[in-house]
Amino acid sequence: MVKLLSKSPVALNSPTLQQWDNSFRENYDMYQTEIDKNTYALQRSIRGFWIFGKAFYPALTQHYSQKLELYQLKQQLGKIEQSEVNLYKTVDPSISTVLNKTFSTQWLWWNLQDISITAGLQVYAQLFNFGYSWRVGFLVLPYCARVFYDYATSYQNKSRAVEFLNWAIQYRKAKSQIERGSLDPLAIEKYQALFGTVKKGPLQVYADVIELATQQNPNL
Repeated sequence: MVKLLSKSPVALNSPTLQQWDNSFRENYDMYQTEIDKNTYALQRSIRGFWIFGKAFYPALTQHYSQKLELYQLKQQLGKIEQSEVNLYKTVDPSISTVLNKTFSTQWLWWNLQDISITAGLQVYAQLFNFGYSWRVGFLVLPYCARVFYDYATSYQNKSRAVEFLNWAIQYRKAKSQIERGSLDPLAIEKYQALFGTVKKGPLQVYADVIELATQQNPNL
């Protein structure tokens, strides 16, 4: 495994780039472990799954390919900044929930909504004198429904997380170039207009940034 120095050996001349570089170095090993793990799992899924051969090949390959892409992008970022999440909420208001569901390792938990629905069902069962088997069912039904819903929407959440991570990388590149003064004034105005109030969809913003950055820095 590649071992990085704790600090960059070159002057970065940009607060954003300096912070980005530090977080990248601090978290590199952690994300590399996840990347290696998912790469191995992807290779196993391509070869086939135990006695079932390639019966699960499409689903497993898609699952691990998506996770691999997520951790590769997150490794590039090093750390997701709350200011970036807040800015992106103008495009996707529920991005915080999406990121929490995508990267959280805790799935056996009850949230306030589950508890509220469970309590309401128990009151309903008490009022209409339901049997104990029904009451036990009402106890676990909200939790099971949420777990099923989270699983059913996991692919969509991962796709939205990928869009955010791609956007965040380009956003940091733009800020770093502005701080280092490597862009002409007109380009700076374009960047500030692009990121000051994000109103376009994430894919369009991403495409615009790529085009503008390429025009100003062909070797980027």
